[in-house]
Amino acid sequence: MTVGQMLREALSVHSMCPTADIPTRINALLELVRLPADAVDKLPHEFSGGQRQRIGISRALAVEPQVLVADELVSALDVSVQAQVVNLLLDLQEKLKLTVLFVAHDLRLVRHISHRVAVMYLGEVVEVGKTEALFQQPLHPYTQALLRAAPSMDPTDRRRSVSLTGELPSPLSPPSGCRFHTRCPIAVPMCSQQRPVLTCKPSGQLVACHLA
Repeated sequence: MTVGQMLREALSVHSMCPTADIPTRINALLELVRLPADAVDKLPHEFSGGQRQRIGISRALAVEPQVLVADELVSALDVSVQAQVVNLLLDLQEKLKLTVLFVAHDLRLVRHISHRVAVMYLGEVVEVGKTEALFQQPLHPYTQALLRAAPSMDPTDRRRSVSLTGELPSPLSPPSGCRFHTRCPIAVPMCSQQRPVLTCKPSGQLVACHLA
C-alpha cells in the first residue's frame, strides 16, 4: 500500500471525515509530520527509517486520538534522526494537546521528553514522579541503580555505578514480597516477605519500597 492508501484506510474505516474531504485531510496529515505532498503516492520502502516513523505517526494521528502510545519510537534510528523525530513529537504534543505515553530505555531521552516518569521493574511500577525531581533525587534502589549506570557526558564525574547482583528473575515467576529484593543492595528480611505498595512521599514522588 502507498502512504496515501494507508492514511485513506484509517480515515475511511473510522469515518473521520466525508469521503470528498479525505485527499485534503491526507495532505494536512503529511504536512503535520513534515513530509512532502508527493509522499502520498510512494511505498514505504522508498523512505528512510526516520521518514517511516513519521508515516506511522501520521497514521496514528489520522484518527484524532487524545492519547498517543509511543513504544520505543526511536530505538532503531540513528541519534541525529532520533532528535528530529523526538522534536516533532514534542511539537505535535503541544500543538494537538496530546497526552503521550512514551516508553523507552534511554534515560537521557526520557528526561528530555517527559513531564512525569514511571519506572518499572518486572512489570510493576516502582516509582513515579515529576521528571526533574525523580532524576535529581531517586528514591527507589532500582531507580538509583538505573541512573548511576547511565553514561555521563561530564568528564569530571567519577561516581561509581551500583552493580546489581544476581540474575533478573522471570516475570512469569516473580519473587515473593518486593520483586526487586533478590538484587537490591539494601534489602532486609521484610523485603522478601511483604510486598510494598506505592506510597506518596513528602517530595510528591510515589515509591514502592519499605526502606525509601
